[in-house]
Amino acid sequence: MKKKSQRIVLPLLVFMLVIGGWELYVRAFDISLYILPAPSKIIAAVVDNANILMRHSLVTLEEALIGLGISAVFAILISIGMDLSKTFRSSLYPYLIVTQTVPVMVLGPLFSIWFGFDLLPKILIVVFMCFFRLPSR
Repeated sequence: MKKKSQRIVLPLLVFMLVIGGWELYVRAFDISLYILPAPSKIIAAVVDNANILMRHSLVTLEEALIGLGISAVFAILISIGMDLSKTFRSSLYPYLIVTQTVPVMVLGPLFSIWFGFDLLPKILIVVFMCFFRLPSR
């Protein structure tokens, strides 16, 4: 029981110390709001803008779920195809490896330029991120 409480209490204590230190630092040195807002100001802004944040969070969730679904379907279909056909595997596998050399941060602006600012570029980024990532063990 003691180990379980340590796993919860110690990180919580560190979190509270960091947040408290942050708040004290901002107040003691009178740091401008646009440089480093105090945690209390951030919480107040979240409460004041809860409706807007919830609406935008739902859009982000929609984009993430659509991208995850598309990447899962592609991953399953391609993995089945690669398992069933050596020709399919040998023709596609090098391109799958090469796509891993492109940083995702580069693709975001390119997708926005090519496809606009709607859902498509955002979903493509999610697909690209989810398709190639293995779960950590």
